[in-house]
Parts: sequence; C-alpha cells; structure tokens
Amino acid sequence: MKEHHLIFQEIHRLQQLGESYALATVVKVSGSTYRGAGARMLITQSGQTFGTISGGCLEGDVFQKAQKVIEDGAPVLIEYDTTSPDDIFWGTGMGCGGVTTVLIENPQFSGKLALMSRVNDFIQQQRPFSIATVFKNGNDAVLPQAGICQVYPEPHQSEFATDSTFTANLIEDLKAANNSGSTLVKTYSLQTTEIELLLETVIPPLPLIIFGGGHDVHPLIRLANFLGWHVTVVEYREALTTAEKFPDADQVILWEDTEPPSEMRVSERSACVIMNHHYLTDKKILKTLIPSPAHYIGFLGPAKRAKQLLEEIQAEGTVLTKSETSRLFSPVGLDIGAETAEEIALSVIGEIQASINGRPGGSLRERKGPIHER
Repeated sequence: MKEHHLIFQEIHRLQQLGESYALATVVKVSGSTYRGAGARMLITQSGQTFGTISGGCLEGDVFQKAQKVIEDGAPVLIEYDTTSPDDIFWGTGMGCGGVTTVLIENPQFSGKLALMSRVNDFIQQQRPFSIATVFKNGNDAVLPQAGICQVYPEPHQSEFATDSTFTANLIEDLKAANNSGSTLVKTYSLQTTEIELLLETVIPPLPLIIFGGGHDVHPLIRLANFLGWHVTVVEYREALTTAEKFPDADQVILWEDTEPPSEMRVSERSACVIMNHHYLTDKKILKTLIPSPAHYIGFLGPAKRAKQLLEEIQAEGTVLTKSETSRLFSPVGLDIGAETAEEIALSVIGEIQASINGRPGGSLRERKGPIHER
C-alpha cells in the first residue's frame, strides 16, 4: 500500500534529521468505519501530516492529541464511538455507526528506532513483511510499551522477550499473517495479564507491466504511479525504450528477441496490460503471458482479435488450459463507457483493482454485505 510506504519512508527521513514525530494507528474497528485496522497517520513536530485514519473526521482531534505525545512520549489510546445517534450532534459528527480505536505513539521515546529502520529496509527491498502492534492490556489500560513491538520475517528482540511462550506464539501468528496477507486483532496471555495486539501485513507495490509505448499508455502509467504501483513498460521499438519517454515509469525494457527479456519478471501478483496495436507482437506476448503466473492479463482490442490470437497459438502446439485463459481480460477494463485514453486508463485500473481484491467491479449499491470485510 502506497500510504504505508510513504509514511515509513518519511519516518526514516525524520529519524535521520532527528525531528520528533507521533504515529497514529487504527488498531481496532467495529461496525461501519471509513478506514480499517492498520490505517496510519504520521504527525511531525513541525506540523506536517502524512496519511489518513478516517475521511477527515478524526484527523483534527488526533493531530491535537499527538502534540502531547510528541512532547512527553507517553502513548495514548483513543476510542471514537459513532454508534449513538447523538454523535451526529454532540460527538465527532461522523454518523457512521462504528467504533474506531486509535493508538498514538512516539517510537523515539519507546526505544523502537532500530525496529522502524528494519521496517524501512523491508520497504526498500520491496519485501512483504508483517507488523505486530501492542495497544492494550487486560485492564483496558494503555501499556507503557504500546506501539510496534515485532516484525516478521526477521523477528526483533521486543520488550516482552522475557515471556518465551508469548514470543513464540506471536512470531508464529505473524508468519501466518504474512503468508495470507491478513490483518487481525489478537489477545495474548502474559504471566500477569492479557494484552491485545494488531497483526498486519504490508505488501510491496503492485507490479504493473505495460506492453506498448504508444500515446495511450501514458495516462495508465500516470494513474498507476499515483496509486503507488510499480510500473514497468516493455517495448519492441528501441527508439522508445528510454526513461525520458516514460518519466513516470519505474522501469523501461526493450523486447527485441523471440524470448522475453531476462529483466522482465512476471509473478503471481503481476498485472499485465497489452497495448501494442501490433498483431504479431501481441501474439508473441500473449504466448508468453498466458502460461505465466501473472494474476491479471488485460488485452486492449476487440474480443474477436484476442480469440483469433489464442486459436493461432493453440494451433501452433501450445496447450492453454481454462484456468490460464480465465486470467485474460479482453476487451480490457470495466464497462464504464470509456473512450478517451484517460477514460480507458481509469477503466483498466479499476478492473485490475477489482481483480486483485477478488471483487466483481460492480456498483457498491448492488453489494450484499459490508463494503470491507473486517
């Protein structure tokens, strides 16, 4: 998630400058809330903020309370309850019908600078990692050690290391969260009390690979870049494979041979979009992508053209299974009546987001059940 990456990178910068800050984390939610557990907001000593924990309703109050945390370092836990109808008039005015619990901490006071640096290392390496944040004990009190206390896959010596059973259970749960990409709240027993922790997984930016270098790829690159995705452009025309041609892309690769370039890496998280407008080139790329582990393969052009290409590929001896071809979206994009390059980019990005999250991409008013699974 782009927000997590920006916040932790900014924390790393602040630590190098020696500037104090407070980190607000949504550690628990129930009912209808704008953001889920794991949403964060960084408040610097100079008054800057990064990230959001609500739709703008809670940020002002959290900002005020963060000033004291920046000064004295004592963590605070705040519960915003909007389940009462009176809240619309006398409370925060959200009227959402949910409860949001926010922890505000200053890692500089709690001796967590090494831990925060390790988190930044994972981000720089584009590795998925899981975080454990302790926020409350069994007496509903805020622990002095509240805040991020453990990371995975490289466990850290936390304040609770004296309890070996707890530490072993926590690392095992972080491992499971890391494998599933899940976020959850768990209660653990210590020798004298119980404590509540938020376990969450932060994954690297979504890898988007765009095949083609025409004018219509630029809105797609810019929109994906804005979302914090990692964008690679693959082109078969050498004159177009320069960073200057695609300033918003993270990587530009030339594909000039029959075999795909070695630096092009397609993983099970990759979203690929073919926008070449060149029949033989599209055929070569499809032949490579369909058997690949790519999660999503979008093909710009009519369904008839994609069908013809697949038939030719199979006629030449390549066996394509139903599960492989089911990942092909052609025509690419959601049905929003897109016509211009910018509208098509919006349509494609929306379809990729829906596919990654296992959603159909329809209107929310048609959805049965909650918007977000908690």
